[in-house]
Amino acid sequence: MRLLCETYPREAYSHVGVSFGPKKSKRRQDDRRRAAMPVENWAAKLGVYFTASACKQLRDGFGRAKSGEDPFDALMGLLSMIDVVEGSRCEGGASLSPEILKWEGWILGQSDPA
Repeated sequence: MRLLCETYPREAYSHVGVSFGPKKSKRRQDDRRRAAMPVENWAAKLGVYFTASACKQLRDGFGRAKSGEDPFDALMGLLSMIDVVEGSRCEGGASLSPEILKWEGWILGQSDPA
């Protein structure tokens, strides 16, 4: 059996307590660096532990380059998946028809459409 899942990084931010207010951007190291504390607080509540390297990168904001947003987004997506697996968040998609789920799927952890 193979499983593929997709997350929206922007939605994942809210799952782990990260927000970018006005004039803030995930493309800036300082703004990504400010996300470390909420992420670490979320992780502590769920019993998620980071390797020393991952913690260092998170606290550093994943470097100066704008491309630092890519590993940042990847981590946020992973943490959102952990949120679903641990039962802290619904997996989403429950109200979608079987045909849509078979061919279209849904975004893991996303609220069902209204």
